[in-house]
Amino acid sequence: MKWLLTILVAAIMMMGLTSCNDKPTALYHQIERIDSLIMWKNEPLAKKMFASLDMSTANENESAYYNLIKLKLDYQQPPSSRIDSLFDFTEQYYTNHSDRRKLVQTLFYRSAYYYQNNKYRKSQKYIDLAEQMAIDNEFTMELSLINWLKLLLCYYTNDLETAKVYSDRQLNYSLQSGNKAQLSYAFLNRAFLYRQLNQNDSASDWYHKALIMDNWINPSDISLVYNALGELLINTDSVGALYYFKKSAERSPNPMAECNIAKYYLNQKRFAEAESISVANIYGSWPEQNIDFLDIAVKCRLYNSDTAMALAYTQMIINQKDSIISRINETIDKQEVSSKQSEVSIAAFIVSLLAVIIVSVVFVFFIVRRYNIKLSSTRHIEDNYLKSKSQIADLKAVIAQKERKEVEMLKQLSDYNKINAEGAYLMKKIEDNIHFDAKDLKNVNLLRAYYAFNNPDFVKKIGQCYTNLTDNQLLYLILCDYGKSETEMMSILGIEASSLRSIKSRIKSRNQ
Repeated sequence: MKWLLTILVAAIMMMGLTSCNDKPTALYHQIERIDSLIMWKNEPLAKKMFASLDMSTANENESAYYNLIKLKLDYQQPPSSRIDSLFDFTEQYYTNHSDRRKLVQTLFYRSAYYYQNNKYRKSQKYIDLAEQMAIDNEFTMELSLINWLKLLLCYYTNDLETAKVYSDRQLNYSLQSGNKAQLSYAFLNRAFLYRQLNQNDSASDWYHKALIMDNWINPSDISLVYNALGELLINTDSVGALYYFKKSAERSPNPMAECNIAKYYLNQKRFAEAESISVANIYGSWPEQNIDFLDIAVKCRLYNSDTAMALAYTQMIINQKDSIISRINETIDKQEVSSKQSEVSIAAFIVSLLAVIIVSVVFVFFIVRRYNIKLSSTRHIEDNYLKSKSQIADLKAVIAQKERKEVEMLKQLSDYNKINAEGAYLMKKIEDNIHFDAKDLKNVNLLRAYYAFNNPDFVKKIGQCYTNLTDNQLLYLILCDYGKSETEMMSILGIEASSLRSIKSRIKSRNQ
């Protein structure tokens, strides 16, 4: 009887210790305050308070909550084993301690982390788990976030009709939760969706609804809202569009808005203002945006007959385009499309020649026009211009031909981006040993192109060692390089062991 009483007392003491461990402390309330700031979209203050936390005396409950906040702040970071292990620890802790709300949040941010790093299947897996648990426990704020992420996953598959369903759900759950920050972002997501659907009037209505709640939206996001409203008006009300572009630049630095303002001034022939904005923003964004700024600067300099500076800006455009072309060059299969590679390598020269020809022709035009208006000695210049008329016509024909080449080059860039995205998904199926139709020529070509993009040295080595490989034989070599076992290969290719041996035997016979 005495030993039974001893066990009971020990059990009660353990329960008391566990209770004390989970009981909210001053540190726990500090972390809770930071969590609230994140929920209400005040991340700068949240990060500042988070950095000042002293976790030296934290218990297990406080450490788990601290890790959850860290994941909420860092889920957009590049993939790493450290972040994965942190998710594992936090998920396991809240699973064992039955805190369902924090477990749902952990699953949501894990899904968002995988989405940010293009691991869409893993993202879908964790968001489905989070959604079911949130529905079971009626966590409306979490359900609003979950449906927002599901909407983003629909953009990846280009399923806009399903995206509308998740947009409706996000809006409804945001209204139920009463969280104004979530509701304001539900408005923004809805506006963006309608813009994707080319329903600009509806998009404008939802953008304006979001502006009414701008206190709950980050300044950088509000800046993008104003710029979007300006772009919706640009073709119907240029003055109204300018107002929104300026508001966008005022709220937060926004290269897109600055570029739109510069284009407006250029169209209004306010060249000094257009050039000033363009020069101030050169190299302030991605290459395509920099090209827009430089193009505006070139046109302003040509108006002032400053060909030297116009040519300098043109050379800068060429440098920006060269950086884009270099990305294309890296994605070309050296073995199968060597002729295309030579065309792309010549593309830089074509673009340079095109730019010089355009500047020369426009320069001649401006000189002739200005001299016709201002000088009495224009007769000599006009005679020279007429004599070169046939030459200019030839130049225009060359320009048209080069422009077609540039369009083809940009199409190649789009094709390579598509191959990279679809090929990553196909390689993910191989990684998970999922069977795909190896007889489908589209799959074979896509895998070959993607693997050549990421492993050009391997593909080059195959070309040097083997001749006349069939599709299955090439796939076998790729799977070998990827480290797949024969059992995994049979599963992926959907073939028997005898067929696999036959492929290996024929590959050896084709060895040069």
